[in-house]
Amino acid sequence: MDVFIRVLTVTARMSTQQTKIVIKISLCGESGVGKTSLRRRWMGKGFAASHLPTLGADFAVKTLEYPDKVVEAQIWDLAGQASFEILRKRFFIGAGGALLVFDLTDENSLLRIPKWIQELHEANPGRRIPMVLVGNKNDLVEHRVIDQEYLDHFMNDVSSRPELLDNPLYYIETSALTGEHVEDAFRYIINKAIEYSKKSI
Repeated sequence: MDVFIRVLTVTARMSTQQTKIVIKISLCGESGVGKTSLRRRWMGKGFAASHLPTLGADFAVKTLEYPDKVVEAQIWDLAGQASFEILRKRFFIGAGGALLVFDLTDENSLLRIPKWIQELHEANPGRRIPMVLVGNKNDLVEHRVIDQEYLDHFMNDVSSRPELLDNPLYYIETSALTGEHVEDAFRYIINKAIEYSKKSI
């Protein structure tokens, strides 16, 4: 059964004061925005200048230790091509959080973000899902086409969508190439997913 947060039985290797939590995080965004590169960077695999496009969905797991819990973050890297739209909807089910990734050098990748928000909520009706808008490739300063004023207007418009009422959309800029703020983005969405799960109990 797909669930956005699962609290599992404490294992012998863990402290008796720790709980194991499993969180499903969806990586969303158009093809080529850098979702796979961000995931690879966060998993400690470095940056690859080129790789094959994701077909359908890719999956990775990283374990994070906190004083009172162990978190297993399941990262679902979803294909951005339109041909995979029907297929990827099943992978949205049970998402506990989402990173909505766009390319700061590609305006269209930002304008397509509302479509991803809609797909995410259609697969999880009635649930609040924390989301972080991620502007990737901030190292390509000379090619950047999206400035702060444009982003402010976009954030105001998209935040009025029914899916985001009482569900703030956060923003962060990253570089999969340099690693800037990649850890921050993943840690933030995981912490928000844990916070939202506690509010829903």
